[in-house]
Amino acid sequence: MIDKIVFKEKKDYPSGIISNQIVGILDFGFKVYNNEITIDNCIINTLILHNARFEAGFCMRNCIVKNKVQYEMGGHNQKPVIFDNNIFESLFVFLDCIFEADLIITNNIFIDGCTLYNGYNEFNNVIIENNIGKMDDERWD
Repeated sequence: MIDKIVFKEKKDYPSGIISNQIVGILDFGFKVYNNEITIDNCIINTLILHNARFEAGFCMRNCIVKNKVQYEMGGHNQKPVIFDNNIFESLFVFLDCIFEADLIITNNIFIDGCTLYNGYNEFNNVIIENNIGKMDDERWD
């Protein structure tokens, strides 16, 4: 088990792949990522995406996320941001995100809902397919 992964330094991050792990805290908050990040087949107790900017793309696939996810002031991607085949056990809040390239949300389960369509996000191209759960939740809590 990985207890905590925090990206703290302000620098160009190498391409990163985290796979087949149980992770206590995965913290991408308040950083710009110039290389692609892939998270695959993980159980994540706490995922932090607040103000994360995945300019070179981000892919989370086949994961279980246990906490409320607050993806606020994020996006600004030049390559696709992908959430595919994940289970989010708590509310997933998208707030004030601007997705410049593709946002792809497919085959996910949002047990407590998702605020993607709350009117406070901008998309150039969004693909939403085969998700279970409310996608236009208006809660913030």
